[in-house]
Amino acid sequence: MPDASPSVCYYRSLVGRWSGRFELLVTDRSALGRQSLFARLVGTAVRFGGRARIATTLAAKAPDRFHHTTLVSRFGLPLLRSSETITLAADGTSFVIEGWQCFLWRREPYRATGTITADGQGAHYPITWLGAPLDQTTRIEGRCLRLCQRTAWSAGEVLLERQP
Repeated sequence: MPDASPSVCYYRSLVGRWSGRFELLVTDRSALGRQSLFARLVGTAVRFGGRARIATTLAAKAPDRFHHTTLVSRFGLPLLRSSETITLAADGTSFVIEGWQCFLWRREPYRATGTITADGQGAHYPITWLGAPLDQTTRIEGRCLRLCQRTAWSAGEVLLERQP
């Protein structure tokens, strides 16, 4: 895989620590009512307002492999943790994510695929979260990374800032 491929450029530029305040909004209450019990609990908790804090890290482990962690907390309490390996494909734009995510007390392994934009400035990750499809996009904006998530019942967004 060439060092200048979109996926290599994208992930190398994001190595480090990032954090920001995440806001999740319920956009369709009837769609939420058709989701898993866990998803309904999340949707109910969202009504109480306030933003969660996201702290994330990315480390290069090999030219085509990165380790990524995420911690989402609210009121200082961890709500979601994840740890995953991102392996870049030889085509220069696609990748595979394998790892685990733990929401409250429920830990599950997962695997997903994604693609990097041709300009190497964004990514698209179709992921299964709480048993339902989640569409995640990221885009580098200056010195920050904008992360957007959409489900059938929710929309969330955070502007992540690089940390020292």
